[in-house]
This record gives sequence, C-alpha cells and structure tokens, in this order.
Amino acid sequence: MEGTEALNYDAAKFWFDVLQFILTLVIGVYVWVVNRHRVTHTRIDGLEGHVDGKLNDHEKRLIIMEKEVEHLPNHDDVGVLRQRTAAIEGDIKGVREELHGIRELMKPMSRSMDRINDYLLRVDKK
Repeated sequence: MEGTEALNYDAAKFWFDVLQFILTLVIGVYVWVVNRHRVTHTRIDGLEGHVDGKLNDHEKRLIIMEKEVEHLPNHDDVGVLRQRTAAIEGDIKGVREELHGIRELMKPMSRSMDRINDYLLRVDKK
C-alpha cells in the first residue's frame, strides 16, 4: 500500500504544480491585459483632456469672431454704400465742372489784375 500512496502523493503534487502553473499563467495574462487597458485608458483620458482644451479654445475664438462679424456690413449694406458712393462721385463731377467754369470766369479778371498791378508798379517807379 505504501507504493500506491506515494504514487498518489506524487501525482497530486504534479497536478497541484500544473494547476499552480496554469493559475499563475492566467493571473499573469490577466494582469498584462488589465495593465494594457489601464495604459490605453490613461492615454485616451489624456488625449480627451487635450482635445477638450483645444475645443474650448476654438469655441472661445469662434465666439469672438462671431461677435466681430455681427458688426460687419452685409450684402444689402454694401449695396447701399455703393449707391451712396456713386452719388458722391456724381456730385464731385458736378463740383469739378463748376470749378472749371469759375476758373474760366476768373481768367479775364486775373489778366485785368495783372495789368493793374503792372501799371501800379510802373507808376511807383517814376
């Protein structure tokens, strides 16, 4: 009987060692998978924080730009400005023509003034 008991003890120890090896292997694989997921989640959380920060910055910039764009003239306003500019251009052409007419009227008067000036200069010399 002692031979069978020793054999059973050796077999039990063998199977216990195999079970212990398999359990250690399973725990090792579990720890590796959990650590891999933890690292991945940590990286994803870091990226989410970075992206959220950038999105907040872009959102602030977009809000500022929208406020600035509100004050810019729209298509209708630009059309009104073009009409007013055209009207001012027409007025300037009219003023230019009037100035040309005044200049033409002033030419004879200028010649007369030059003659009077020349006469007075000659009289003073005598």
